[in-house]
Amino acid sequence: MSRRCLVVHPGALGDVLLAGAALAHLRALGYRPTLAVTSRLVPLFEASGSVDAVVDLEGLGLHRLFMESPDRRALQDLESFDAVVCWMGAGDATFQ
Repeated sequence: MSRRCLVVHPGALGDVLLAGAALAHLRALGYRPTLAVTSRLVPLFEASGSVDAVVDLEGLGLHRLFMESPDRRALQDLESFDAVVCWMGAGDATFQ
């Protein structure tokens, strides 16, 4: 059984395209990647075939993790994934 991996990338088109090698590597490791991107990029990546699924980043509610007292319910939405690769929050100690 292959594992599910959520890949969170808030960047613009060029930045997300540069993540293509990472997506391919995740597949090589046996993961089925779900890509979370801004809503305007969802149709493009749905048609690309480079990932198993694409979701709207805003729909994940990850903003709830950037609060002084993070809402742990935001993490419950991520529990169905075996791994998470995230290109956001690197400079925010609360998010980490």
